[in-house]
Amino acid sequence: SGGALLNSKGEVIGINSVKYIDESVESIGYAIPVSDAIPIINNLMNRTTLVEKDRAYLGISGKDVTEVYSQAFGMPVGIYVEQVDEGSAAEKAGIKVGDIIVAMNDIGIENVQELQDTLVYTKGGSKDTITVKSLVNGEYKEKVLEITFDYRK
Repeated sequence: SGGALLNSKGEVIGINSVKYIDESVESIGYAIPVSDAIPIINNLMNRTTLVEKDRAYLGISGKDVTEVYSQAFGMPVGIYVEQVDEGSAAEKAGIKVGDIIVAMNDIGIENVQELQDTLVYTKGGSKDTITVKSLVNGEYKEKVLEITFDYRK
């Protein structure tokens, strides 16, 4: 399903999609606003696969926080940072053990595979942003961190 959602002037204002809730409930249609899609579209149009030695390296180890864990433990969906390599780009940017990575360059990251897939197209030495949620006084606070990626080792 899907396709462009147009206004009366023929301008694209969203991307239609369908979400199935449950077999006992009729599906619900919704649209993703074009403002949410533009960063992803630009990323897809402008990226180039890099050879391994030129790829960005973040310097963390982490585990996926799935929707199930998110609901069970009140954590944001993303990547729970278990380890930060000493002297790495992640450490220099301020990423800490216990942070949850939720986006890179304003594009949502929900699991380790998505982060790895994004890093394949990110050049070492480039500057970007990483959005993390950190537990502060019992609740998660969002921080956008500036990062300069290392080169893959």
